[in-house]
Amino acid sequence: VFLVAVLGEVSDPAACLEGIYRTLRPSGLLSITEQPGDPDFLPLSVVRALAEQQGFEFVESYGKKKNYTANFRKPIRVRQK
Repeated sequence: VFLVAVLGEVSDPAACLEGIYRTLRPSGLLSITEQPGDPDFLPLSVVRALAEQQGFEFVESYGKKKNYTANFRKPIRVRQK
């Protein structure tokens, strides 16, 4: 799943990520890109915390503070709620 300048636009980012987590297969990838100039820009620290709270594992990030892509993986062993 690829999100480019989207997560800050949704009313409930945590619920959005929860839905993505639920639909991805184990080991599936989530890639989130944020770009400068977006009034709803989310810092990497916020995106990472939101994704990890839903059970995603952080893989890597590229770019700079205001222009980055962060990659996450749904673990093979799915978390229990």
